[in-house]
Amino acid sequence: CEQVEQKFPDVVKKSYMSKKTKFISVKELLAGKEIDMDTAKENISQVVNVLWDIHRLAQDQFIVRTQKQTNDWLEKVYDANHAKQQTSDGHLTTSLPEDVWALAGVQLRTIRERLTKKSSVLVDASSIVFRLMQLKQRSTRNRFLIDIETCCAAANDFLRMTEQAEDVLTDLEGETELSEDNRGTLEEVANELMRQYSNDAVFAAQAIHKYVFEPIEEELRDGLFESEWESELTHNEMAWTLVRTIEDFMSDLKEWMEDIMVRKSVDAMVKASINFYLKTLLTKANKRSQREASFGDNQVAMRRMAGDIKVMREYFEELVGEFPALERVINEEFAVLGGIFDLMFIAAGFSENDFMDVLPVLQKRIKNINITRMLVGDMWHLMN
Repeated sequence: CEQVEQKFPDVVKKSYMSKKTKFISVKELLAGKEIDMDTAKENISQVVNVLWDIHRLAQDQFIVRTQKQTNDWLEKVYDANHAKQQTSDGHLTTSLPEDVWALAGVQLRTIRERLTKKSSVLVDASSIVFRLMQLKQRSTRNRFLIDIETCCAAANDFLRMTEQAEDVLTDLEGETELSEDNRGTLEEVANELMRQYSNDAVFAAQAIHKYVFEPIEEELRDGLFESEWESELTHNEMAWTLVRTIEDFMSDLKEWMEDIMVRKSVDAMVKASINFYLKTLLTKANKRSQREASFGDNQVAMRRMAGDIKVMREYFEELVGEFPALERVINEEFAVLGGIFDLMFIAAGFSENDFMDVLPVLQKRIKNINITRMLVGDMWHLMN
C-alpha cells in the first residue's frame, strides 16, 4: 500500500469511492485498449483502500492474538511452582524471573520477526505484552509473600526482573528503527513495568516485618506497660527482647537478600517497632478504668519508657554505619514517639510546657487533626 501511494501520490488526495468503479479487464488490456488515466486512478485508489482495510484487519487480528497468547503464558508461568534456591552468595531466589522473561523474549522476538523494524504495530504489540506483564505482576505479587524466606526470595526476584526488563528494552530498541515518538511510547510502557517490579521488590522486603513481629507481639503485648514492666523489669528487658529478636532475624536477612533490599527491610523494622510500641500503649489507655490508675507510679513508668526508647533507638543507630540513609528514617519515626513521651510527661504534671508545644510535631507526622486530638485525649486519660 505504501509503495503504491508513493508511486501515485495524487491517488490518495482524492476519494474515488463514492461511486461504483468499473475495472478494466485483462482481456481489454491485452486487446490494446487505450487506458483512461482517470479510470486507472479510480481503480488504483479502490485497490489501495481495500488493501489498507485488509492491512488494518490483519493488524487487529495480530494484536488480539498477541494479547491472548501473552495472557495464556503469563497464567501458566505465574501458576507454576517456583522452588526456592540459594545462590553462592547465600541469596534466596526462584526461577520466576527467568521463566517470565524467557517466554516474554519468545513473544517479543515473534513480534519483531513478523513486522518491519519501523512498524508502529510493533510498538503496539510490544506495549501490550509489557502492560499485561505489569497487570499480572500487580495482581499476583502477594501470593509470593508467605513467610520470611519467600519474602526474601521475592524481593530478590522482583529486583532481577527489573534488571531483565531494562536489558530487553535495550535489545528491542537496538534491533528496530522506530520513530522518536514510537520509541518514546515504548520506553514509557517499559518503564512502567520496571517501576512495578522495583516497587514490588521494596514491598516484599518491607513485608518481612510482619513475620518478624509475630513472635515479638506474642511475647510482649500482654506484659508491656503492665505492673511487672513498671516495677520489676528495671533494665528495660522487654525493649531488649524486641531488639534482640530483630537482631536475630537481621543476620538471616543479610545472608538471604541483596544489600539494597536489606536496607528497605530495616526501614520497615524501625516503623514497625514504633507502631508496635504505640499500639500497645494506646491499647493500655483504652482499657484503663476510670477508677484505677494506669501505673503504680507515673514517674517510674516514664523512666521505663525513656529507657525503652533509648534501647530501641540505639540499636537502630548502630546500623546507620552500614545503612547511612537509615538515619533520616530513625529521626522521623522516633520524633513521633518522642512527641508522645513529651505529651505524657506534660499530662502527668512533670513539665510546665503546654500541649501546644507538642502538637505541631505530632500533627506533622499524623497529618490528621482529629486523630491528633484523640491521641492527646488518650494520653491525658492514661496519665490522670
